[in-house]
Amino acid sequence: MAHTPNAAAVAAAAGGRVPGIQVIHWHWGPFSGEGFVRLRRRALARWTFRRLGRRGIVVSAPQIGDSARFLGCPESRLRRVDNGVDLDRFRFVPRTPSRQPGIAVVGSLSPVKRPELAIRAFEVLSGAIPGARLVFTGDGPLRPALDRLIAGSETGGNVAFAGNRAGVAGILEECDLLWHPSRSEGFGLAVAEAMASGLPVVAAEVEGIRELVLPGETGALVPFEDPTAVAEASTAILSDPSRYGRMALAARRRIEERFRLDRMVDGYLEAARDAVRGNW
Repeated sequence: MAHTPNAAAVAAAAGGRVPGIQVIHWHWGPFSGEGFVRLRRRALARWTFRRLGRRGIVVSAPQIGDSARFLGCPESRLRRVDNGVDLDRFRFVPRTPSRQPGIAVVGSLSPVKRPELAIRAFEVLSGAIPGARLVFTGDGPLRPALDRLIAGSETGGNVAFAGNRAGVAGILEECDLLWHPSRSEGFGLAVAEAMASGLPVVAAEVEGIRELVLPGETGALVPFEDPTAVAEASTAILSDPSRYGRMALAARRRIEERFRLDRMVDGYLEAARDAVRGNW
C-alpha cells in the first residue's frame, strides 16, 4: 500500500507483481495546484493509479467522488476506510474549562492549514477571555510570517509554537479546545485525536471535518474567515461547564464508535485480501 503520491509513483514505476493499493488522504483540488501544474499532476496521478491496478482507499466519503473524477475511474475502484485513533494513546481526560483556557492548533504551518486565521481569531477571543493561550503544534513555511503577525500584537505573548512533536497527546491533555482552520481535509486526524482526548472542536466547515464534528454535540463548524464567529462559538462552549462536559463525552464516544484504530486495521486487511485474491 502506498500512502503518499511519491511512494505510489515509485511503486508504479517499479512495476512489481504484488498488487498495489494507493491510499488517498487528500482532496485533489487543493493538492494539485492550477493550470499546467494541475494538468501535469493529474496525468501522473492517472498513470500511477492505472499501473498500480486501479485500486484506491480513501479516508472519507466525500473523497470517493472527488478521486473518481480526478483519476478518471469508476467509484467502484475506490473503497472507504476511516482513519482510526489509538484510544490507549489518546486517553479521555475529564476536565472543566479553565478560566485561562488553552486553545490547541495541530498541523503543519502551511497555506492549506491557514494558521494565520487562528491568530486573527485568537485576537478577538482574547477580548472576551483575557489570559487565553494559543498553542501551535507543527512547523512549516509560514512560521516566519506568523512570527511577524504576532510581533506587534497585544496577545502575542500568549501564543506559543511547540514545533513538530512525535506525539501530541500531552499537549491536547493540557488544552481545553481544538481549533482547526484548515481549508481542506481528507479526514482530519488531528481533530479525531483531540476528540478522543475529550476536547470539543471548533473547525472550519470543510469536507472531511463534517465526517467528525457534529455541530452542537461535539463542537462547532464555523467560517474561520470570520474571527468573530470563531470567538463567539468558542466562548459559548468554554463559558458553559455543563455543556462543555457533554460535548467532551460525546466527542470521545463518537471516536469510540466510528473511528477506532482496530476498525481501520480490519478495513486495510480486508482490502489487501481482496486485492491478492483478485476480488477487487
